[in-house]
Amino acid sequence: MEIAAQDSDRSRSKRHARPTVLGKPSCGESHPQEVQAVLRALVAAQWAIRANLVEKRRTIGNALKIDDAMVAQLFQREDYAVSLDEAMLLALDDETRWAIRKGLVESRPMPNYLNAIKYEDLEAELPTAVTVVH
Repeated sequence: MEIAAQDSDRSRSKRHARPTVLGKPSCGESHPQEVQAVLRALVAAQWAIRANLVEKRRTIGNALKIDDAMVAQLFQREDYAVSLDEAMLLALDDETRWAIRKGLVESRPMPNYLNAIKYEDLEAELPTAVTVVH
């Protein structure tokens, strides 16, 4: 599994990065318990952050040696949610179009990212997290 920061909206002046968990389908299929453990840990982290926002914010600020006021601007409760939503699919589409425009990938029909996403494990762990229409 890999965690990558994904820019959720290239068109806004205020940019929001959202960590994205990626993995090869074969890895998820051959290690289902590990996938479920990662999802459980992410959901637990979400609840811990929401329950103790100031404490967690200070922990991160201290670790990164960033002033608490700056971390407070960047560290909002609503930013920390495990989710699989339409915004992520739109961001993937936007990034694909951007990569094609920049010549980073060859031009071809847009992929249907929903076909490549395995949402069932997250839906089993936290049903409210999956809001993509499937």
